[in-house]
Order: sequence, then structure tokens, then C-alpha cells
Amino acid sequence: MRRLDNFAIARLAKLAGAPLRRGAGVEVLRKLGDAVKEGEPLLRVYSGTPAESALAEDYATTEKTIIYCA
Repeated sequence: MRRLDNFAIARLAKLAGAPLRRGAGVEVLRKLGDAVKEGEPLLRVYSGTPAESALAEDYATTEKTIIYCA
């Protein structure tokens, strides 16, 4: 993992309900410089409601620059 877009991660967390919903947010599962395999999870998103979960999932799957691995 070479680069994280902090702005995009913050936006993802807000879409998931943070900071208004207790427990909502984003957990980054790997550190910069870690080797990762294709299909390996890099983020875990905690949301406040199913609607916020859907918004966050849509953003995470369409925004391709959240994490850059090479």
C-alpha cells in the first residue's frame, strides 16, 4: 500500500455517519508500505444506519483513489 487519500477517507467516514453517530467511522486495516494481495480488505467501515451504510459502500466502490497500491 503506497498512498492513502485522507480527504476521501474522511468523506467515507462522514457518509457512514461519523461523527454524529456513535461507533460510525473507518478503520484502516493496513499500514503504508505493507504488501497487500488482490482482494484483501484494506478498510473496514462502521455505519450508523443501513442507509448510511449504503451511501458509504457506494462511495467506496466508485471512488478509486481512496487507496493506491502498486
